[in-house]
Amino acid sequence: MPDAAVWDAAVPGQGTPENAPKRVGGQSGASVQALGTAGQVCPTWVVGDSRNLPDLVAGEVDLVFSCPPYADLEVYSNDPADLSNAGSYVEFAAAYRIIIANAVAKLRDNRFAVWVVGDIRGKDGRVLPFVTDSIQAFEDAGAYLYNAAVYVTPCGSLPLRARKAFEATRKMGKTHQHVLVFCKGDARKGAEAVGNVQFGVGEASGADEGTTLDYLDGAPDDAPDASDAT
Repeated sequence: MPDAAVWDAAVPGQGTPENAPKRVGGQSGASVQALGTAGQVCPTWVVGDSRNLPDLVAGEVDLVFSCPPYADLEVYSNDPADLSNAGSYVEFAAAYRIIIANAVAKLRDNRFAVWVVGDIRGKDGRVLPFVTDSIQAFEDAGAYLYNAAVYVTPCGSLPLRARKAFEATRKMGKTHQHVLVFCKGDARKGAEAVGNVQFGVGEASGADEGTTLDYLDGAPDDAPDASDAT
């Protein structure tokens, strides 16, 4: 990510202009403590080029999370260091792999990284291997794909546009992104390090404490048989 303005995290439940996030910094390599009220846990934002991550962030981290630029699908600035200004997808992917390698190197062993990516098209209409390249970059950096989920985004005007685009070019409309979870090391040890988390809403009826983990390892004895699905 290139140099950018840093904004304080929004105060939960307060979305009025006077309570909107405040701009607190923007110099490359600067470490900026986000503003917050008493009792809030606020992050420290470090501004700079992620290709230089080893020089920007000291020590290791417990979680890596990002929704990176989708190549030049959206251009964020005129900064030549901005990945959205890469001259080609090949150049973008080369820098992107460096950033992922740096991020995984900063991640502690037995921890997780969460990456939100989506399919993109080149200017010639072909689908670029952005999702596949992301997975491969993590694998090469020492973290394996552990979970994959689909994030369904609002349809907006897509239903109105989809028919015309498909009839003219056979391009399908897309209204989802991929949430990829990678693990560096032992996932069970990572889960133990995180501790208890709230999963879903309310209490699961008839499920014992180990059911969720068992489903990850394989179907437990009382799991529904796939052949029963209608």
